[in-house]
Amino acid sequence: MSLLTDKKIALDKAFIQLKRENEELLARAEIGWCTLEIYIENHEIPVFEGSYDFPVEEFHLISLIEQSLTENGQLSEEAQTFIQTLNSELPKFYQVKKDQKNERRPTKIKKEKKTPPSVETAFTQSNGSLQKKKMSFQWLLFGFIVVVSCGLFIMQLSTQRELEQLTKKEHQLQERIAFAEELAARQPQIDTFSRYFITNYYSGEMEEERYRKKLQSFLAEKVAKQISPQKEKVKSILSWEMKKEAKHWQIAYIVTLETEKKTQETKKVSFQLEEQGKNYLVSTLPELDDFEINQ
Repeated sequence: MSLLTDKKIALDKAFIQLKRENEELLARAEIGWCTLEIYIENHEIPVFEGSYDFPVEEFHLISLIEQSLTENGQLSEEAQTFIQTLNSELPKFYQVKKDQKNERRPTKIKKEKKTPPSVETAFTQSNGSLQKKKMSFQWLLFGFIVVVSCGLFIMQLSTQRELEQLTKKEHQLQERIAFAEELAARQPQIDTFSRYFITNYYSGEMEEERYRKKLQSFLAEKVAKQISPQKEKVKSILSWEMKKEAKHWQIAYIVTLETEKKTQETKKVSFQLEEQGKNYLVSTLPELDDFEINQ
């Protein structure tokens, strides 16, 4: 399999590379295998090692590892903890999603408030003293109402501020979920388009007219005027980065190129795509950079 062997990479990057290799093997009706080792950061001894045959019909890295750890149809508590930890390390849209059981919360029984019995008071003061006490009580009651009203107003302001913050966080979360859903829906189309483009861009075709004709349908008009034949020829392509900025997509792949001297070089090729309806066009010239894993 066309993987970067003997190199440590992040779990999500390994997931993407294995997923892409599995899809290519399925498409070519070929078979392959690989040995996978998982390390804790800053540790040299792997915490897990397994060998797998490819391709598989429904690929998911976490599911493959879970099958390796399953004995007699069951997972030990340590294995379950390990699987959950690995799953949480992946981006949410790559994680294995399991149905959550609805937990019934015990219903709180509201206690009825009993109205205290009325209290009868015997007055022995004269009418004048009684009137003064009534006025004092009214002023106390007015002061109490003012204090309570101020307190309720402050509580209302605080609650409103908390609600605004929660609404803002909810809106940000919805935007992230929408982007993840959009990425999951568009990624296969963008990936296929980008791979075809790279294959034609680094085809080794040196006759300029034929070269431009091959790339015509991939390029925005301003880029089509700038291209020239490339001497290198692509031998392998691995997805590296795909992110959206406004109406553009920033794309990066790791490619192995064959030079004129028949030597091979590993490079990172980066370019930008723009959306035009349901189609994509390359809007910047590809840039090649030296590539070393985890540097």
